[in-house]
Amino acid sequence: MLNIRPFAFNFYCHLSQTCPISYWYGVITVYKRGPAARPDAGTEYFGLIVCGALFICGGIIGITAAGFTGGAGISDYLTEFLVLTGGTPVRLSGFFSTLFNDSIYHLAVIFLGFSAFGVFLVPALAAVRGFFLCFSISAIVRHFGGDGVLLALAIFGAGALMSVPCLFVLSVQSFSSSLYVLKSVTAKGGTTQPYRGGYFRRVAICAAVLMISALIDTLFIPRLIGIVAGRI
Repeated sequence: MLNIRPFAFNFYCHLSQTCPISYWYGVITVYKRGPAARPDAGTEYFGLIVCGALFICGGIIGITAAGFTGGAGISDYLTEFLVLTGGTPVRLSGFFSTLFNDSIYHLAVIFLGFSAFGVFLVPALAAVRGFFLCFSISAIVRHFGGDGVLLALAIFGAGALMSVPCLFVLSVQSFSSSLYVLKSVTAKGGTTQPYRGGYFRRVAICAAVLMISALIDTLFIPRLIGIVAGRI
């Protein structure tokens, strides 16, 4: 009887290397190589340096851009924000909305970790996150002066303290896995398999931290903002 398994395996390998969909679903290409060790530490350090540098650059650009915004526009935005958050009752829908808003960058980074394009887009997302975070903080401080520091801490302090480290953890491992996928689909040969137990454990830990952050933002931050805003 004819054994078609070698033919099927060779056809699968050829398809996973040539089909464009393998760029976005890197696991197809990764797992044909079988189990291997975790990604090289050098790749992770390089990803940390690249993502950290672009996050800082984005933050610097955000601080600079905040100096060119109109004072009236910032005032209207902050007034509306304080009205919406100052006395809003706590609802379950508010928790899920906050969780989605806090984790949208993290979800994008996780998705890009299975794509060869993540090598370029994950650092870009770190830069975008740094820009908007520093732009918002700088705009508040410029508008309110010294009192704006406390207001910015009340609005962004707890969330940034928990979400930004999670973003770096996920960005570094997604950058490493994307680099592996890029080497695999370009036939240069990734040396280590990134999608191991530790990979998904870190995702689960970051998800738990983001849920705690969203819960804090929903239950306590509106009251804290109201207290701080009342003293400005």
